[in-house]
Amino acid sequence: MCAKLLAIGALALCTSAGFANPVTLQNVDRSAYEMYTAHSQSVRGSGLSSLYSDLDPGAGGYVAFPDTAIEADGELESAGVADFATGSSDKIWLEQFVFIGGVNQAGGTVFFDFFDSAGTLIDGFGITLPDEGNFIWTIDLNAPFSILSEGLIRMSVDDENLSGSGSTAAGRWFLGNAGATIGDAGAAEASPDFNFNFALNSSVPAPGSVALLGLGGLVASRRRR
Repeated sequence: MCAKLLAIGALALCTSAGFANPVTLQNVDRSAYEMYTAHSQSVRGSGLSSLYSDLDPGAGGYVAFPDTAIEADGELESAGVADFATGSSDKIWLEQFVFIGGVNQAGGTVFFDFFDSAGTLIDGFGITLPDEGNFIWTIDLNAPFSILSEGLIRMSVDDENLSGSGSTAAGRWFLGNAGATIGDAGAAEASPDFNFNFALNSSVPAPGSVALLGLGGLVASRRRR
């Protein structure tokens, strides 16, 4: 895994979610998930295309829900659920994932679970973030996996070391109202009309997709805005 980190400016709080989804935190078996840390993989060459991208903030700037709770309830804490449609065929091969957000302590662990539109788990991965704070994270998957071209994604934060990584973090996942630049963000996840900021990248482009996500070299570094 290699992360490109960009500092995020001031936040406004986004209020209630307006997106109904069938995903629950219970009954997800993550025992087979690939777990990533800051320097676990050598840098892969460029050449990946975005099959879905919603990374722009929009006129209102980036916003976020309040940090996830820290409570001893034996569960990960959900930082949000988003729907997406790539415009590709039945499945896509996920090789790189980008999201905007972070955790409140270095070493905080988050999970990303991918579901079909009915809420059935497809696959996912976990990552221990090396820095506290809010950044644009670029995550190379050294064990790429296939997901459906349309579905749901959830970010969950480990607030009581359930993963055994030492994480007791809170976290957040940012939103913007610019809309997806590649693919379709579907229903707004928060009111008014905000969707979570993330991108799904692969070496196999979606039909008709010619735009590349300009991420530059993938190095473990941080650039301030």
